[in-house]
Amino acid sequence: MSTDDYTIDTDTNEVVYPSDLSEPPVETGKKVTVYRTTDLLQKTDFTNQGAVWPEAIEDSLDKLHQIVQEHTEEIGRAFKTNKSSSVSPEQYAEALIAASDAAVTAASNAAISETNAGNSATSASNSATAAHNSELAAASSETNASLSATAAGNSATAAHNSELAAASSETNAGLSATAAHNSELAAASSETNAGNSATAAGNYATAAHNSEVAAEAAEGRISDRWGLRKKSTTYAADDMAYHVDLPTGWYLECTTTGKTSASDLVITSPSVGGTVTDGTVEWTIRAVASTADIPAPVDISGKANVDLDNLTATGEQKIQALSPRYLTDSYYDATTGDWYRVYSDGWVEQGGKLYPATLGNYTTVTITLLKALNDTNYTCLLIGSANVTTAPTGNVKSKTTTTFSANNIHVLQGNPGCWMVCGMGAQGGN
Repeated sequence: MSTDDYTIDTDTNEVVYPSDLSEPPVETGKKVTVYRTTDLLQKTDFTNQGAVWPEAIEDSLDKLHQIVQEHTEEIGRAFKTNKSSSVSPEQYAEALIAASDAAVTAASNAAISETNAGNSATSASNSATAAHNSELAAASSETNASLSATAAGNSATAAHNSELAAASSETNAGLSATAAHNSELAAASSETNAGNSATAAGNYATAAHNSEVAAEAAEGRISDRWGLRKKSTTYAADDMAYHVDLPTGWYLECTTTGKTSASDLVITSPSVGGTVTDGTVEWTIRAVASTADIPAPVDISGKANVDLDNLTATGEQKIQALSPRYLTDSYYDATTGDWYRVYSDGWVEQGGKLYPATLGNYTTVTITLLKALNDTNYTCLLIGSANVTTAPTGNVKSKTTTTFSANNIHVLQGNPGCWMVCGMGAQGGN
C-alpha cells in the first residue's frame, strides 16, 4: 500500500485514500494511520541588529509546539516505570509478551483437554451401542435361519412350476409357428391386393381423362392444356399457342421471334388481326375462318410419328391446337409395377409401387419420376398399404421436375403402397 497516495482536506478534516480513485481501496481488515512527522531542524536565523519579523518568530514557536505534541503522543504509547524502579521498560515488555504467550498456550491446552473428554464420552456411548447391536444381530441370525428354511420350501415349489411352464411354452411354440404360416399367406394376399389397387387407380385415371376429352369434343371447344401459352418460353415465327382470354376457335400466332414474359399474360378486348406484346415475343390474334384453315385429316394408325414428321411446322401446330390428343408412348413393368403414358400434346401420366426402407413405420421415400415434367405444377396421388386402417396415406413435399418425396407413408411387410403423377412433360418429351 502506498504511503503517500492520499490527500487531506483541511476544511472538512478528511483524509482521502487513495487520491487516485481508479486505484483499489483499502483491503478489508486493514486500516490507514495518518500521523505527522516534523523535522528537528532550526531553520530560523536572527542576525545581530537585523530585522525581526513577528511571523518568523510565530512559525518557529509553532514548529516547537508541533515537535512537543509528537513526542508526547509517542511517549504516551511507551512502557513507563517508576523513576526509582530497577526494571527497565524493555524488561517489562518482554515479561508481558511472555505472559501473553503462556496464556495462549494454556487456553489451547484447555481446549484440547475438553475435546479429549468429549471423545472419551463418545467412545463409551459407541461401545454401548455396539453391544446392543450385537445382541440384535444374534436375534436376527436366528430369524434368518428360519426364513432360509421357508425359502428352501418355496424354491422346490418354483422348480415344479417352471417344469409346468416349460411344457406350456412348447405348446405355445407350436401355435406360433402356425400363426406365422398364416401371416405369410395373408402377406402374399395383401401384395396381390395392392397390385390390383394400383391397376384400378390407373384405370380410374384413364377413364377420367377419356371422359374429359369426350366432354370437350362434344362441346366443340379447345382444352386449356392443349397448346396453352407458356411463361418464359422461346417461340419462333409461325409458332402457335392458345390463351384462355380468346374465344373458341381463336389462337395466337408468333409474328416476332422471342421469349415470353415470366408473368401471366392478360389479353383485354381481343380482335382478329390485333397484336399482343409478351416479353420479346409479338403475337398476332388469328381465327379459324373456314375449313380451308384446318389441315386435311391424316391417317395416324400405326405410323403417327412418320406422318407427323412429314407435316409442315404450321400444320403440326394446328393439329396440336385444334385436334384431340392421342397416345404416343406407354410402358409397364410387371415386376416393379412401374408404368407411364405419354400423349401427343405432352401430357404425361405415370406411377408405380412404394417400397420404404423401413417397413411398417411412417417414413419419407424419395420417388424418381419415370418421365421428367415441365414444371412442379403436377398432381400427386399416394396410397399406403391396403389393410392399414389408421392414416395409410402420407403427404407430398420437395417436388422437382424429376423427383418428389412421399412423407409419412405407412407400408406393411409384403403389402406395398402405390403412387401416381399427372402433368405436362418436359420440353422434348424427355
